[in-house]
Amino acid sequence: MPFNYGWVVLFAGFCMHLCIGTVYCWGNMTTYATSYLRLTDPNLTYGDTLWVFMSGGLLQAVSMFPGGRLQLRIGQGLTALLGSTLVVGAYLFGSLATTLAPFLLCYGALFGLGTGLVYTCPTTAAVQWLPHRKGLVNGVVVMGFGLGAFCFNFFITAWCNPDHLPEDVVGPDGGRYYSAASGVPGRVPGLLRTMAAAFAVVLALGSLLIRPPPQTAPAPLLGGDDGAPTTPAVAAGGLDAGPSKPPVAQRAAAANADTSCSPGGSLQPAAVTDGADSIGEVPTSRVARSALGWSLLSGFFCTGMGGAYVISTYKTFGEQQTSVALSLAITHLASPRL
Repeated sequence: MPFNYGWVVLFAGFCMHLCIGTVYCWGNMTTYATSYLRLTDPNLTYGDTLWVFMSGGLLQAVSMFPGGRLQLRIGQGLTALLGSTLVVGAYLFGSLATTLAPFLLCYGALFGLGTGLVYTCPTTAAVQWLPHRKGLVNGVVVMGFGLGAFCFNFFITAWCNPDHLPEDVVGPDGGRYYSAASGVPGRVPGLLRTMAAAFAVVLALGSLLIRPPPQTAPAPLLGGDDGAPTTPAVAAGGLDAGPSKPPVAQRAAAANADTSCSPGGSLQPAAVTDGADSIGEVPTSRVARSALGWSLLSGFFCTGMGGAYVISTYKTFGEQQTSVALSLAITHLASPRL
């Protein structure tokens, strides 16, 4: 059986998510970045810089929907490349910022926009190549997102604070910060530029490797009216596509044409038939008008708020109890999924 290129797309997606998953490094990064920004504004506190992480999460969520629409227009590869450019620019321009406002716009907002555009590109492409392994595809890609935070936390700590020095300054809020004399804050710009260079290579190569499978040839419906047996269509590159399906854009358009919603608020997918296969699509308008859709949104919002609070503050809180920075970086392994 020919090699399935979907495994290449899956590996590329895993590596790309290792990079964008560093959005969850803020809980560790804030002790160094905030101390660096305090060199310009000594009154700055962790409460002020928390907006960096929150703006990134907000813009990530906002950009994911238009990112999905953009994939239908220019493809997953170009969308991923656009988002990757924003991510690399966020690190690069963030290294030049010395005050909170430009740092928030770069490392926060710009990073969030880029992450939202990149996030689903490798997953949707890999699922098209590996349609019968959806669980594996999603699991591997999301694992990369979580591992990115865990692995790069060690790198961040080793770069900024290799001697594991404790904070030596108490701020106006009672929080502990690093002074310029410790040498820790001055290493932050170099850290961001190094990560920008590494991410530029990984994200660019990953974007170039992401592409959808070739168009499959039409196949008769299994168990058709003529009673003749059928076989799944096999695309070039070893893709076992199963019975042929209409193009993604065509299916989405047909689904959105039916926006009815049952009185009970259930989400019943609209059946779309193209002579080969029947699939279900749930248009956004129907989700927005259903009780189930709003319940899912509310549940995700509440759990996300709790997780964001832990991710962004676990180290600053923990260092009030202990001065061992490395052990707190290790704690971050679990925090993105709390």
